[in-house]
Amino acid sequence: MKSVTVWMCVHIFLLLLDESASSWETPSALSVSLAIGSPGSPGTGSGPGAQPEWVDCIQASDMCNQNAYCSSRYRVMRQCLVGKEKEAMLDNNRECQAALEVLLVSPLYDCRCKRGMKKELQCLQNYWTIHMGLTEDGDMDDSSPYEPVAPSRHHDAFRLASISS
Repeated sequence: MKSVTVWMCVHIFLLLLDESASSWETPSALSVSLAIGSPGSPGTGSGPGAQPEWVDCIQASDMCNQNAYCSSRYRVMRQCLVGKEKEAMLDNNRECQAALEVLLVSPLYDCRCKRGMKKELQCLQNYWTIHMGLTEDGDMDDSSPYEPVAPSRHHDAFRLASISS
């Protein structure tokens, strides 16, 4: 978990450095490369078949709120998603698009929630603030807001099945 936190801090620093040298016209090469190869994103890990490490959305929100730049973009994104004209805001508003671009490479993009956690509702709100901006025509993407759970074997169920037969 510490390596993810350290990476996120370096990541945010690089984004701020990159942002100061570029404009909002197009995504920068650094932003795109970080978005594609960031740790914790699906498909990354330490080896073949490795499970990615997910950051809790509550922790990701706290990390974002500690950074003034990320925090301001997160507030903008929440405002963009409020109201009936959400699609028009996201498609036509440059500020909304810029906020979404920044948040795509933030810890919030790859965060997940745990079922039954204390602040599950807040965690889900944080998750959908980012992911609702990514959906097109109201279609939900196939990703789940919940942390992947490794399949577990129910030894008692197998034992009961053999007893009942």
